[in-house]
Parts: sequence; structure tokens; C-alpha cells
Amino acid sequence: MKGSEERDMMFARLFGIIALADSGTLFASTARLEDFVTVVDSLMALGDAKEWLAEAAGWGLLRVAEGLADSSVEWKAEALKVMTDKLYSNSTWTPEKIALTLSLSAKAPELDWKALVAPTFKHTPLLAPQNLSILGRVLKEGGVVSESETASTRAGTYKPQLHYVWDVILNTYFKGETPAAVAPFADFFRVVVDESLFANTSSPERKYWGFQVFERALPLVDSASVPLVFTPNFMRSWINNLSSSERYLHKAAVSAAKVVQDHVKASPAAGFTLLSQLVGKHGRPDFDRVTKTKTVESIMANLTPEGVSDYVAYLENVILGGDDKDASALEDRRTWALDQMIALTRNGAVPKTDEWVSRVLDFLLVHGFFIVRKADKKSKIQAVSFDSFDGANSQLHNIAKPPFSEATAATARARFASALVEVTAAVPPKDSGRTQGADTSGKLWLTHALETVTALEANKKNVEIVTDADEEIKQIRTQALDVLKTLANQKSEPARGAQILISFLVLQSYDEVEDALDLLEDAVGAARDLFKAKETKKEKKSKRKSDAAEAAAAEDAPPPVDALLDVLIALLDKNSADMRTLANLVFGMVSSEFTTSSIQHLIAVSRLTSGAS
Repeated sequence: MKGSEERDMMFARLFGIIALADSGTLFASTARLEDFVTVVDSLMALGDAKEWLAEAAGWGLLRVAEGLADSSVEWKAEALKVMTDKLYSNSTWTPEKIALTLSLSAKAPELDWKALVAPTFKHTPLLAPQNLSILGRVLKEGGVVSESETASTRAGTYKPQLHYVWDVILNTYFKGETPAAVAPFADFFRVVVDESLFANTSSPERKYWGFQVFERALPLVDSASVPLVFTPNFMRSWINNLSSSERYLHKAAVSAAKVVQDHVKASPAAGFTLLSQLVGKHGRPDFDRVTKTKTVESIMANLTPEGVSDYVAYLENVILGGDDKDASALEDRRTWALDQMIALTRNGAVPKTDEWVSRVLDFLLVHGFFIVRKADKKSKIQAVSFDSFDGANSQLHNIAKPPFSEATAATARARFASALVEVTAAVPPKDSGRTQGADTSGKLWLTHALETVTALEANKKNVEIVTDADEEIKQIRTQALDVLKTLANQKSEPARGAQILISFLVLQSYDEVEDALDLLEDAVGAARDLFKAKETKKEKKSKRKSDAAEAAAAEDAPPPVDALLDVLIALLDKNSADMRTLANLVFGMVSSEFTTSSIQHLIAVSRLTSGAS
């Protein structure tokens, strides 16, 4: 018989036997034990005849064994004994034999499995902790393990597709009740997958199997158990292969990344746990940059409000915990965590809740502008109190250890300004009922920040401000706060725009930003005159006219709205995207107050800018 004819004959015999078993005829009332034994012998012969047919024949034998265990034929007990005697007559173990043992031991626990699996496996069940290392060798090689417990690969047996034994194993853990004495899934995955398939000495082919096991296991584990599959060797191999399209397993790593993203979309509650694994101990803080993917960004976009709060708490612990003994490594970790906070505010898909937005703003403000000397139990500011929640379920340290360096504090101040601009400029969903740039109560986030700064300045016992202000600066800030009180009582769009601008410039004065004090003084004067003039007009000249000297001075000064426009132009000229975003926002809000002179002034400035460029 020719080779092709022999192959066709073997496949025909295999398909025929499987069809017979699936039809139920093999276990009908008229079926005989002799017929069943013939089928078992035929399947074992097919598996022994050709190495490349062993997996398919083993799968057929598994179907027949499961059919027998579920049947009620009179000769069931005798058939089980005959079959097990044939299968376990030697100590050679293959993946097919492991799959059959796992399935049959669950359906026929009355058999003496301790004697059947001995001497290779000295404990039962097969997934007992003591058996994991031997199981790992059998499953890694896809070959055989003899009585001496030495593994050897079957010639020509490698297939890129994952062996069906893995489905049987995962079903044992996640479908139905897990048998007693079975090793925890964490131990199984660590020994059999991470330390075997993903070992440093493993071939790319075995690691490819490992990626497939990960993809099948991740959707099955619950949120609390997600970290179990993000093991050290897997993470290293995954990141390495994601980092370059030239890597041998790049496509497999990309496929695993897609599974992670899809899992978060299907189960958002697992988002924070996944995120903490990708950027945590075994991952990389700059995971997306190194892997050239948007995995972390995608997970952040699918976080639940609770997940975002948990992630903010995790970032706070990274910044304040100080686990890194290396000072430079600690600085890098802190900078990364601060960048993650601003990334949350910038990601439009992340649900913005008052809880975590105020938490981020307070944290950046407190640790950027102040030094916390002592945690305050009575403070309502989460960053300096013991009452703040901790979604990471570990003690929250409110005092940075070691304290922030000047560079890190400056970074926190810069991120604070960026976060304020982001939450102020963000347009809320139409059906949310929220006001742009404000919390659910309608209070501007900038107003919230100013109130926080005022409360902290008064709390000299617990916090110390980083930069002191002289009397002149304090006087200008006081004038600004008085104007803000006036603006807050006016419900017009231009008044709100001026309120946003002045509030931001007041906060900038704490960071000693160049020109911030001059711009604040100009904005305060312009806003005071602009809205005071409107008030005089509404009252229809019922108030006294100012004296002649003030009137003459007012004639020489530019109109208040033009002075406000000069402040906005100065912000637009700064090399800062945040400043430009804020200036554009305020420009749109106060534009209804512009006059002909304002437009002419704007055109003149534009011509000067064009000429200079």
C-alpha cells in the first residue's frame, strides 16, 4: 500500500470510529463488550502506528472513554477495567494520556487511580502540587515521560496549534467544582507555564504555546485572580516580542495584547488589576512606549469609575511609598506616576467623577506647592488626611518618604497646571447635566483649587509652603480674590471666562511662573473695570460720576476688554500648549464683549506677529 493510500485509510478508520462513538451505537443496549474492546484497540494501534496521528487518535480515545463513563451499559465496569489495563500497562506518559486521565478520573473516581498513575506520578489527583514539575516536562516537550521521569520529544510531533490537553486542564480548574487536593491555579500556571514554556531556555515554539495558554486562561480567571497569569517570565517574553516587529513571536505577542484589551472591554471591573500588572513589578511603567502599542491607553479608556479611583490610589502609593532604594529609580517612578495622573485627565474616554478628579488635583497641589510635615486627621483634603480611601487595599502613606526633590516638586506643579487646564477645557457629555470646567455641584475646578490653597496656607501646623510670597504678591492675590467674588455673582459667559482666567493666574503666581504676576495684575484691573462699567450702564447713570482726574486717566487707558485681550494674547505667545488651550477657551467666552477697537487691536497684533515670523 502506498504512503498516501495508507494515510487515507488511517484517517478513514479514525473518522469512522469517532462517528460510531458519537452516534451512541457503541453504547446501545445491543452493543457488546467485544465491540468496545475492538474500538479501543484500533485507536491505540492508530496512535502507535504514526507519531503525527497520535494526538487525533488520543482525542478519539478520549471521546470513547467519556462516552463509556456516561453510559449505563451492563458491561461498563468490566470495560473500564479492560481499557485502563491497556492504557496504563506501561509507565510512558503523553499529553493524550494526561487528558484522558484527567477526564476519566473525574467521571470514574471509584477506580484505583493512585495505582494506575504510579510510578511516574506518586500522588493523586494528577494535578496535585507534587506532580506539577513532571506535568510541565510532559506538556512542554509534547512527547513522553518514562518511568525514570526523563522527558523526550516525539519525532515530528510539533504543531503550532495548542494540544487539546490544555482545554481539559482549564476545564478542570474553571468548569464546575475543582477537585480536592488539586494544586491552586496560581501554582499550576507558575510551574507548568511560566517556568516551563516561558523559561529562558525554552524554544520560540514552546513560548508560542505559552502565549496560546495565556489567551485561553485570561478570560476564565476572575478579576481578583488576574495577576496569576501575568508571571515574570511571561511578562518578559511578552514585552520583548511586542517591542519590535522583527521579533520571531511578535504576532503572537500582539495577539495576546488584543486579548487583554478585549478582556477589559468585556469585563471593565478587571481593568485596574490588569493595568497594575502591565505597569507594576513584572511590567514596565512605559509599557506602551516600549511595546509600541496602546494597550495601557486602551485599558485606561475602559476603566470603571471605581477602577479609575483604584488606579489613582495605586499611583499615589507609587509616589509616596518610596520602595526603590535607588534614588534615580525612585525619581523615575515618581515622574512616571505623575505623568499617569495627567494622562487620566487627558483621556476623554475615562469617566470623570468628582471623587478621583478632586483627588488628583489635591494630590498634585499639595505635593507640588507644599511639604507635608504631619498628616492631619481633621483635614478634608485627602492628600493630607488619614481618611482618604485606598483602592489598592494597602496602607496609604500621606507623607512622601523620602521627600520630593526640587525637580519632582516642579514636575508636580507643572502636571497640576496641565490637569487644571484639562478638566477646565473638557466638554462634558450632553446628557451628564454638568457644566464645563466644574464639578457636579457647578463649582469650577479652579475655584476648588483656590479654596484648597487657602486652606493649606492657613494650616501651618501640618504643611509648609514651598515658595514664600512678599507683601506685594499677597496684595495682588487679595485684589484678585475680591474680583473673583464679584465675578462669581454674575451669571454671564464673559464673567465666567474672566473668572477662569484670573483663577488660573492666581494659582500660577504660587509657581513663580515668568510674567504670571504682571498678567494677573493686568487681568484683575481689566476685569474689575469691564464688569464695573457694565454695572454702571445697567443702573442708567444713577451713581455719581468719577472726578475729572480719573475720567481723564480713563480716556488715555485702553478699553478694559482690550486690556483683557492683551492678557490672552500674551498667553497665546507662550510656548505652552496648556496656556494656549486656556487662552482659546477664555477668548471664546469673552468674545461677545469685544468692540471694534478690540478687533482692530487683534488685527494689528496679528500683522506684527506675521511680520516678525
